[in-house]
Amino acid sequence: MYALDANSGTVLWHALRAETGVLLWRFTGYSGVFATVSPVVVNGVVYVGTDAGIIYALRAHDGSLLWSHTNGRSALGPLIVTDGTVQVSTQGNN
Repeated sequence: MYALDANSGTVLWHALRAETGVLLWRFTGYSGVFATVSPVVVNGVVYVGTDAGIIYALRAHDGSLLWSHTNGRSALGPLIVTDGTVQVSTQGNN
């Protein structure tokens, strides 16, 4: 996941384990997870669901990890953030 300056395209931050404690993609030589739904930004926080059943909350200004929650189920569809809650549809039962 990358955050880019909307005017110049300059990379502001990217979510790599070494810098944020989060690895949001998988490619040769790395083991990680894919972001499975589009990120949602609410009140300066980026929320993203993954194929590994982990929901991440990152600070929008620098990509630092605020929290993560593991439910073990791949996130499906958009995350909904409202009234202080994050709602996510998942694959599987329970």
